[in-house]
Amino acid sequence: MPRKANFHALSKPKPEKVTMKRLRSLSAPVKNSKNKKAHLSESPIKSAKGVQNETFLETIERLKQPDDRDDSVLPLWVTKLMSTAEAKDELVAKKEKFTGEDEKIVGDMFDIIQKKLGIEQLKARKNLERALPSLYASAWNSVKNDAKKKKISRTGRVLMVEFLCQALLLESVDQSKNALICAAAVLLELSCRIDDFCQHVRRTCIKKYGSCLITNNETELALLSGDFIVEKCDEIDSIRGWAGGKLKRTEVTLSIGGESGSGKTRAALQCVQFYRKSKTRQERRTLSADHFLIVYLKVNGESNKHWNNAVAEKHEVAMKTMEGLWDEGWRGSYDTYKTAEFLEICMRKVPKDEKHALRSLRAALCHHWICGRIALGTQFKSSFESKNPFIVAFIVLDEVAACPWLYKAVNGVSTDGEYVPAYFSGTTRFAGEYRFICVSTASDSIFRDMRSTPGAFEPVTMKPSPMLYEGLMTKTFDKSPPSVFVALPKNECFAKLVLNRRCAVMAVEVMEVLTFNVKPVLSAAANMNNSHLNWTEHDLFSLTDAEGAYALAGFLVCLVAAKYKYMNAAQNLDHDEAKAIVVKGIRAVLCCKEKRLGDVFSGFPISPLKLGLFHTTFSPLEDGRQVVTISLSAAQQVMAATAYGSGALFTTNITGGAFEVFSASIFSLYLSGYSTDCFGKTIKVATRASLSAFIHSVSATKVGDKYENLLKHSSVSGILFASHSIATGECEPLNSYLNVMGESLSGEDNGQAFVLVNSRSSPYADLIAKSGDILFLIHCEECADTTTSDLATMGFSSSDNSAVDTFVESLDMKGSNLEEQLGDFMVKGTQRVTGNRTTMDSLRLLRGKLLTRLLMKALACNVAVPVLMCREPKDDPKKREWRETVQNCRVQSFGWSDPAALLFVGGSIERSTIISV
Repeated sequence: MPRKANFHALSKPKPEKVTMKRLRSLSAPVKNSKNKKAHLSESPIKSAKGVQNETFLETIERLKQPDDRDDSVLPLWVTKLMSTAEAKDELVAKKEKFTGEDEKIVGDMFDIIQKKLGIEQLKARKNLERALPSLYASAWNSVKNDAKKKKISRTGRVLMVEFLCQALLLESVDQSKNALICAAAVLLELSCRIDDFCQHVRRTCIKKYGSCLITNNETELALLSGDFIVEKCDEIDSIRGWAGGKLKRTEVTLSIGGESGSGKTRAALQCVQFYRKSKTRQERRTLSADHFLIVYLKVNGESNKHWNNAVAEKHEVAMKTMEGLWDEGWRGSYDTYKTAEFLEICMRKVPKDEKHALRSLRAALCHHWICGRIALGTQFKSSFESKNPFIVAFIVLDEVAACPWLYKAVNGVSTDGEYVPAYFSGTTRFAGEYRFICVSTASDSIFRDMRSTPGAFEPVTMKPSPMLYEGLMTKTFDKSPPSVFVALPKNECFAKLVLNRRCAVMAVEVMEVLTFNVKPVLSAAANMNNSHLNWTEHDLFSLTDAEGAYALAGFLVCLVAAKYKYMNAAQNLDHDEAKAIVVKGIRAVLCCKEKRLGDVFSGFPISPLKLGLFHTTFSPLEDGRQVVTISLSAAQQVMAATAYGSGALFTTNITGGAFEVFSASIFSLYLSGYSTDCFGKTIKVATRASLSAFIHSVSATKVGDKYENLLKHSSVSGILFASHSIATGECEPLNSYLNVMGESLSGEDNGQAFVLVNSRSSPYADLIAKSGDILFLIHCEECADTTTSDLATMGFSSSDNSAVDTFVESLDMKGSNLEEQLGDFMVKGTQRVTGNRTTMDSLRLLRGKLLTRLLMKALACNVAVPVLMCREPKDDPKKREWRETVQNCRVQSFGWSDPAALLFVGGSIERSTIISV
């Protein structure tokens, strides 16, 4: 049942947290399913294929697990290591001594070997723990020389067990135990140089996205796994063109921006695939994953402190400049001048002729930073120089906005000496070509950096799109998803949510779980009444239940919005705090002066741009100026309206129309931007809160500046739903008004604003909202073609009705004969109908005027504002046509003497202005 509205007592119960825990009961495997096999729960014991595809570090973690079993197969990297080492006559030590991390791994291997051999402790373990890498190199070479002298051909497996016996002073080792072979391989890999860097990467690193892959954040990379759908859109076409070398502006650096979850990183990781597809069919046959390298590096603010003295010593001029500036006035702000962050300060302060030396130092530090991450991710501490380098290395810098110096460094121009790819030479040359992809959620700093290096990058902005969701549905459900899922986009909130690519992926994942555990049926009622129903099959969803599908879609919105926040930069914020940042951000963007749009979020504790909730783009003009646009996508609007899943149950309500409920959530967002309660956080928005200022910021129509009524409320209640229509049918008695008002208008005003959704097909306003002494009467429509009729239904016309005003003013709302007085007035009013209108139209207008005056009196409102909320048209000409239609329909009723406010919903909320660079 929908929640009953109470206009005065709007106390809202604390919303229930909605998380993925709700699906736990559905996620259990289904027994005896006749149609589909249930998902197997993830087991701590890997499959044979899982073991084979392990990386070096994954093998170490598996060996440390407490189970006593021995795997039936070896990881491929171990097999390749044995083959490579077997072919070499002699190995040399990789380093003079083990690092602290290496020593820990060696100790872990000793523990594993002891356990597998069933011995308490290795002989002379204390001495072995202090052994140098050269010991293991000597042990291997001794085994090889012995076989050579005896002219005995030994397999790699035999050599590995003999190596263990030689190095660890063991009498014998069972060569059938794969865990012991793996432990020997780990010791050999840590201590000996078996192959060069590229061979090492091809042998030990995972193969993914059509390439060898190195990363410093496997957890983040796991979130990017799954099917990739190649969308036919401008953004993907641009990325494909850049990867294939078809864009002439630059072949070195690609910059991909967009809101959090827009698919930036997923698209970046497809660049090798795009590169290969740009080649001829014959060329593609010769290319494999071993020819390419993707380096995926997750960037964070800690890298702003990066420094290396050996690199800095080669840039004496730059170091003198930095030290001089630090001494002149920056000692109090920075503990040392030897950081990449302070280097950026110097770049902004020094004259143009001194920047060259600083740029060279920045490029060198960037090269050192990248090589350091690669060495750490591959556990390869020697030279990167290789005999058979990769054809192309794509270096993906994710969330690079956290370190502007890195972004600027890789955006150099190829003719400059401070060109980063030029530093990959000699001992650090591992590819024939180096290309950089800078990925970041939109932030003011990163886009200012873009403007500082015109022409040195190729910018792409990932926009919301329905194509990924549609493609995933087709691929996941074999081109014929259950019809209950086909109906989900009829829920407007769901349809807008899955425009965000990350949300689309999560939604389809949940839906796939449901299909493994819940069998759709033609008639839910018939199946549930069937005494022979097998309840273990969970036959719950009816394929023909449109309302059930709508409610399910709303529930999915709850789940996905909650999970999205967990994966977003706002994960450490409270749900209400995150929502407050968004709604205050909407108000700030729409209301600020044009000249302040560039720093509109300066009064925020954290910028919504850095959280990836808003997005910024800059478009160049021919005269050198640029158009800056800040926008909030429809998906972000939905998630903010639901408080990221914590207050989203309104999305499941079926008593209001789909578009009406969506419109209510958006209008509630607009009102929330004016709440005085910011959940304990100070967010400064220097804009007026008058009614005129509010309408100017959200309406496509123009109204006067004369409305000084203030939007005044501490907060906005959860969206309310009328228990039944707050209006009557044409032939019903007026006393049905009283029944609804008696239920809804009770209690005392607690300072909250509210938005109420009327029942579907109600002959009055679709939405009723209030803030302070302002009453908003809102009609929701797909288009603005019937403006006059829609406004008349709510009582708006070219003039007030003095008879209605006088009657309501003198009316005792608590009088015992209230019903009789209203009935008598309507009878007399009907008899007075004259003029050119039809009797039915006049009666509708009269009832609208009477109800609006009654609401204004009951809610202590001084002005009623007519609002039309229309679906945003796809083309600008239609938008102009609707705007002109409403602009030309001026009303003068209830203190409002202007056209109705016209709000376009369903698209992005955005604001643009032109700036000089």
